[in-house]
Amino acid sequence: MNFQKIKPEHFDFLGLIVFPLIFCYAAYILVSDNLPPHITTVILLFVGIFGTLIDGSVIYRYFICKKK
Repeated sequence: MNFQKIKPEHFDFLGLIVFPLIFCYAAYILVSDNLPPHITTVILLFVGIFGTLIDGSVIYRYFICKKK
């Protein structure tokens, strides 16, 4: 495998999978009133939302709207 062709933008695909999972986990905690503290859940919620938005915009900019 040629690792020289892997750019940092390629890791945003992984983030686009992980950040929604963080968001869903935080939303589940808020709805079910599980054990973690409320502030931790709110932080996880914001990390999930903003991480998804940032990684999604990077993927959109570098891969979808790529100038040819």
